[in-house]
Amino acid sequence: MTMDDAMTKRMLDRCDLHWDRLPQDFFEAPFLGNGGLGAAVYVVEDRLSFIVNDSRYADHQTGEDLPLLFGRSRLPVGRLSVRTRGDLVGARLVLGLHDATLRGTVTTTRGVFSIDAYVHATEDLLVVDLDPAGGERVEVEFEPATARSPRLDWNTRPEGLATNPAPVVTGRLVEQDLVAGGRTATRWVTRRSTVLLTVAHTFPHRDASRVTQSTLEHAGGLGELRRSHRRWWHHLYRRSAVILPDARLQSFYWTQVYKIASATREDRPVMATTGPWLERTPWPATWWNLNTQLSYWMIQATGHRELDAVTRAISEGQRNLALNVPSSTATTRRSSAARRRTISAPIRWACRGRTCRMSAWRRGTCCGVCTTCG
Repeated sequence: MTMDDAMTKRMLDRCDLHWDRLPQDFFEAPFLGNGGLGAAVYVVEDRLSFIVNDSRYADHQTGEDLPLLFGRSRLPVGRLSVRTRGDLVGARLVLGLHDATLRGTVTTTRGVFSIDAYVHATEDLLVVDLDPAGGERVEVEFEPATARSPRLDWNTRPEGLATNPAPVVTGRLVEQDLVAGGRTATRWVTRRSTVLLTVAHTFPHRDASRVTQSTLEHAGGLGELRRSHRRWWHHLYRRSAVILPDARLQSFYWTQVYKIASATREDRPVMATTGPWLERTPWPATWWNLNTQLSYWMIQATGHRELDAVTRAISEGQRNLALNVPSSTATTRRSSAARRRTISAPIRWACRGRTCRMSAWRRGTCCGVCTTCG
């Protein structure tokens, strides 16, 4: 069903998510995202923090016996923390689904500050406006995470896994180089009371810093950023309308539409186990034995092919998937395809099979999404 914007807004406003206290961890946090850049908002070390991650950021270490979940794990980016004069006391927050924006106020022992934040629908920008009142004052600082696989918190460090260097902080730029090549850069600027933050990951080249600079330089005005962000989301919702007689089910449906559109896009990596919001997990990769299927089931039902990273990825990698099939007969490869249970993000269909330097392909166990050869 297609509805106009006013009808969609009235329906979605009844489904907004509300917090009457400060979220303490990811499982009760508001989340923002565009399928690549993601941010979850909760308290870390007595500060309200935007936990920033990106689904395209992963390690690139390879080795004969180096497990993928360590060598090519997704890696955390860091957190944007709000430093206040007073201690945090409480909060009133609303995640408005229609505009895909988090708004509200946070109370401290010295006053209050308001929040208006979103991850832009199509640009890799986290936009956070902070407005203090009373005796409160706020500052933001970015704290980079360590570039290590989260799985190391559960498993013994495998032999052959190299330690990535520490990030380099220069003013409002963080550069994280990787031992296997590539770089992740995080850069932010302030425009009066508004912070604009962006993340870029490049591999094998180390030009991510240039990408972040370009993103911020071409960001445009704050008003146009907000308008273009809303236009994308309003168009999505107008094409998603389902009317249910049960108010709770109706709210649940719209929340799922918001969640899936925040977590994935056709031109972004297939969703990993925690989407773009990488948290402490022993599964920092994409699982194809059940997780992917459960995550993407609703996309075809709602008609949103612009969110379908799975079909796009399989189509682009079709030749490599056929090469994974044992070469006992040519007929088998013409009619079959295979892939391993787990792959790393981001997905790159770069392997050329016959020229692959990875012995895994020669053993017939290639994942089909090699990020190092070809």
